[in-house]
Amino acid sequence: MEPRLERLRERYLEAKPRLCTERARLATEAYRKTEGEPPILRAAKVLKAVLEGMSVWILEEELLVGHWASSLRGVPMWPEFGVDEFENYVRSGFAPDEDTEREVRELSSYWEGRNYQDMVRALLPERILAAREASVWYWHMGVPGSRRGRYLVNLPMVLGRGFSGARREAEERLERVDPEEPGGLGRQLFYKAALLVCDAVKTFSSRYAAKAREEAKEAEGERGKELEEIAGVCDLVPWEPARTFREALQSTWFAFLIANIESGGDSISFGRLDQLLYPYYLRDLKEGRLTRQGALALVEELLLKCNEITYAPFDLDSHVTGITLGGQTESGRDATNELTYLFLQALEEVRMPKPQVSLRVHRGTPRELLRRAVEVMRVSGGRPQLNSDEAIIPSLLRWGIPLKEARTYSVDGCQHFTTYSRKDHSGWLNLAKVLELALNDGVDRFTGRRIGPPTGNPAGFATFEEVMGAFRRQLEHCVKAMAEESELMDAAIRGTMCLPYASLHVEGCMERGKDVLEGGGRHNWTGMHGVGLANVANSLAAIKKLVFEEGRISMRELLEALGRDFEGYEELRRMLAEAPKWGNDDAYVDSLAAEVVNLFFDEVDRHFCHRNPEKPGPFTPGLHSLIFNVNLGLGTAATPDGRRGGEPLTDGISPSPGTLRAGPTAVFASAAKLDHTRAYTASLALTVNGPVEALTDLFRTYLTDMGGLHLHVNILSPEILLEAKEHPERYRDLLVRVAGFSARFVELPEVLQDLVIKRVALSL
Repeated sequence: MEPRLERLRERYLEAKPRLCTERARLATEAYRKTEGEPPILRAAKVLKAVLEGMSVWILEEELLVGHWASSLRGVPMWPEFGVDEFENYVRSGFAPDEDTEREVRELSSYWEGRNYQDMVRALLPERILAAREASVWYWHMGVPGSRRGRYLVNLPMVLGRGFSGARREAEERLERVDPEEPGGLGRQLFYKAALLVCDAVKTFSSRYAAKAREEAKEAEGERGKELEEIAGVCDLVPWEPARTFREALQSTWFAFLIANIESGGDSISFGRLDQLLYPYYLRDLKEGRLTRQGALALVEELLLKCNEITYAPFDLDSHVTGITLGGQTESGRDATNELTYLFLQALEEVRMPKPQVSLRVHRGTPRELLRRAVEVMRVSGGRPQLNSDEAIIPSLLRWGIPLKEARTYSVDGCQHFTTYSRKDHSGWLNLAKVLELALNDGVDRFTGRRIGPPTGNPAGFATFEEVMGAFRRQLEHCVKAMAEESELMDAAIRGTMCLPYASLHVEGCMERGKDVLEGGGRHNWTGMHGVGLANVANSLAAIKKLVFEEGRISMRELLEALGRDFEGYEELRRMLAEAPKWGNDDAYVDSLAAEVVNLFFDEVDRHFCHRNPEKPGPFTPGLHSLIFNVNLGLGTAATPDGRRGGEPLTDGISPSPGTLRAGPTAVFASAAKLDHTRAYTASLALTVNGPVEALTDLFRTYLTDMGGLHLHVNILSPEILLEAKEHPERYRDLLVRVAGFSARFVELPEVLQDLVIKRVALSL
């Protein structure tokens, strides 16, 4: 990495996240001024006010410009989405002084009862709130949180037409609308909002052009020339189509940055940058405007800038920003190009937690590309993660995405797969809690409140089939209730919470003249992920074997031990630990895991989301935890696999820590017994050690021959992590794979550090 970028990187490493109230203040002022106006126009005017009023500054030596806060690694706020977020900031220590905290309190007072989270909660029945509070499920980042993000910035539109082209289309469509036709008035408002948003984008980039020219007057030598070039680029993009590689990167960053400024939404992603930027790269090389080293430097700067997007109420580095590499073309050919390798090199050299990078793998992927990815994983916190086209494309086809579009899918954040025609929403269902309810007649062990239906006193179960019957009934109830809450969320925010900028990026919204949160996208799905699979599979295996087959434990004794969190039942807990465990290629427990997954998938498949009532979309099942296995574990009592109450649940389809009795091949063999083509995602996390060549072959076999869908790994030893925990000052830039994201190990909360350490290191 060139010295200029090393200095920029050092600034990012040294910068401490701090609360920035600027965006919240500007937005609140705009909301006050627009009370009573149509919500979509109001949302557009708020974004316009923010983009016109927020600080514009250029970091010394940077060539790509644009920031979302008033300082490096500043943390903005979005009070309109939930006052709880204000409290989270303050509790997290992000209010650096009394004046800032006072401002936070004053701003939050306006939003009490007005924010979208309050609107949703007011609509939820008590039984839904009780289930949520009992950790039966979790919707991402507050009640309406996942509605704010999870989409792809539509770079084909931005780079190819610019926002001037989007504005022309909105203007033309507005002229054709008959306000007296059904829905005509709503479409008029949508297009008027689109015009406001496009103009605001132009103002934002023009402010950076003016700032660069202002600084150029005072700059000396080469920096003055650089600032003039920055001004020229910002004059053009993203308003007009990009012409060069540098313009394309600047346009890409502006488009992405504004998406985050609008909503602070998690998992707003870039898509397939190696494919989208390649024509500009190739043309600039041929015409002598660019060298490979110059392109690498610009890409590395883009990766550095991604680390500005920090969201405090969640974990600092888990605000996931996705870039997708590799994969296939629309016609099914391998899509690898020179930029694919260049992005991997940039990832290797930058060594910062963001962005999330995914490599799509298929049977035609060059072995050298996968080998290079494994090399990069060693130093870049398990990035890129690996995703299999062989499993994901059939899943997308199953849910109605056409083949050509499915072949061009991207990862929209951590491990969700999408296209430009949809915006994702996701929640997490606690499968271990479902089992807890089945083993306690529908009653939460921690609170004593009834959460699920009565399924009988489990002490009287005479067969294992009765246990499974109770689990099925609780699962049916919980999935249905979770789907109901999702529908209520959509109903509560429909027509009130609007994302006019996001709607410019999701295909279908412009054609329909409808906001994305009202079902404007061509496809409307809601993801529902199961959490704690290994806990449930291991628990069921222990019950089946020790209670009903061998009779070594009675159901009554097991239930007493669970109720007492195994206190005084050490021998019983030891027996549970010795029962068959998921991840060892053991058909006894693997068959139970597959049965649980199929039951979950079948139940989710029965439900539809009605965001667009004219064309209901599916609820899509997945097996993915992010870090919510920690949150949900806190509210889950002891489980029959020997896990104590409050401890984290297992991650995705990964084995429980400390239960592996064979090598990584056995883990993959167990995972492959699940039907990944039915899954929205199925994340497998491992820590492995071994030669690059052997790991390359192992990963390729799992993803292309065995049917695996996803893989993310840490290629390091637990000893290094233990030393880093003891001496963080020596390892400030050590990156690790946590879940759907990578992070600086020393910045993680201790509970997440321990989770990463406990993942057993498998050797080849």
